[in-house]
Amino acid sequence: MRRVVLAIVVPVAIAIGVACGGTGLKAAGESCSASSECDEGLVCDLGADPHVCAGMGTPPPPPGVDAPPADTPAGDAPPVDAPPVDAAIDAAIDAI
Repeated sequence: MRRVVLAIVVPVAIAIGVACGGTGLKAAGESCSASSECDEGLVCDLGADPHVCAGMGTPPPPPGVDAPPADTPAGDAPPVDAPPVDAAIDAAIDAI
């Protein structure tokens, strides 16, 4: 009988201790590798080094200019090395 009582009481006591022991989530400023590790309302700021739990992520840097300089005459595309298209061949067929 004593074993049966211990077999019931011990797991129940452990379950209550785990359930009431807190969430185990990380507070603001603690290092993390995913937002699921951080406490409610916090995200893992992957822009910081090291990654930390924060209320808001670090904004990304502004994008660089992706257009060629204005003084480039032909842009940055390579020249076409195919022969020019002769549209006169099909012009008579399309006119019918």
